[in-house]
Amino acid sequence: MPTEKRSRELGAEDGGEKRSKKNVGDDEAQQMMAKAEAGDVKVMCLLGDWYCSEEHDLPQDDEESYYWFKRASDLNDAYGMTEVGYCLTEGCGVAKNTSDGVKLTKSAADLGSGEASMRLGYWYRRGLNDLPMDNDLAKKWLKKATEGSCTVQILNADSMAHAKEAILELDKGDE
Repeated sequence: MPTEKRSRELGAEDGGEKRSKKNVGDDEAQQMMAKAEAGDVKVMCLLGDWYCSEEHDLPQDDEESYYWFKRASDLNDAYGMTEVGYCLTEGCGVAKNTSDGVKLTKSAADLGSGEASMRLGYWYRRGLNDLPMDNDLAKKWLKKATEGSCTVQILNADSMAHAKEAILELDKGDE
């Protein structure tokens, strides 16, 4: 089933600021869009999430999700940076650009994103996204994600357990 896409006029390097005003979503989505357009980065990220998961009568739309996360990322929001990093490394809603995706993910981790720190740990552990396999760096990022120093996108219980398990496995490999 094709998803409805909001038309947009691409312009600037960041995907363009000129957008159609086509009404999509329920009343709450419309209110949130107005707040996001006014510069509320937390709401920009919320809209990015909603477009991923088809919430509030919004269609699942990876390009729209990327657009909102990118707007937040451009305002140095760690959550937005984490999600744009993911989109770039996976080619989700945007052309794949692994190098830029890894850089943004590291920036988000440096700003305290637990999710970004965890991703970096897993990427270093497996040598993914053009990063070398490096157990020391894997442990560094996984520990940052699990030891309470992250203030954004704190890991849920399942992610926390998996990250701690990965640290234990890496420690066993050092013995």
